Amino acid sequence: MTAGHVIKDEDMYQPATDDDQHIGSRMDDKHDDPGTPEPAFDAGVIDLDTDTYHQFAGASGDDTYWDDVHIFGIVGRDELVDNENSDYSLRRRGARTGMESGTLNEVYDDHHAFDTSADEDDGDSGGPHFMREYNSGLGIYEAYIAGIHYAGNTKMSRATMMSAIESEYSVAV
Repeated sequence: MTAGHVIKDEDMYQPATDDDQHIGSRMDDKHDDPGTPEPAFDAGVIDLDTDTYHQFAGASGDDTYWDDVHIFGIVGRDELVDNENSDYSLRRRGARTGMESGTLNEVYDDHHAFDTSADEDDGDSGGPHFMREYNSGLGIYEAYIAGIHYAGNTKMSRATMMSAIESEYSVAV
């Protein structure tokens, strides 16, 4: 999953377009202009290469990963709606700003989007907004994906709800 507006070609690369950094191919994408102030649906699906390294990106740079954080599911639409404009905190990982966190602001249920108070920078699109909890029994953090980042500014981040992405593309996180 990524933001739909970042999918420009059939072949997908990360972090650069070198042949050895090919991660997969475009399956589908849907998006409006992320520069407009209106909330929208902005997401895309990548068919990953079988040898792609699957780990949650860490906070220390492009080549670091969290070994103790595992994705367990999503933060559902109802939980987001119920916690609109509260102190409900979400983290966001972006390529430019790294790990940020902020509180949940507006939830645009009819547009399948939400805002948080985390700042962002151009190039953060496609990163996850998520919540994590420590599971002492397993000795790991459980991450729950709330959405995929696609727009914002230095005072807010906007994401498409993961529940809407799952419905649109018939996938499960």
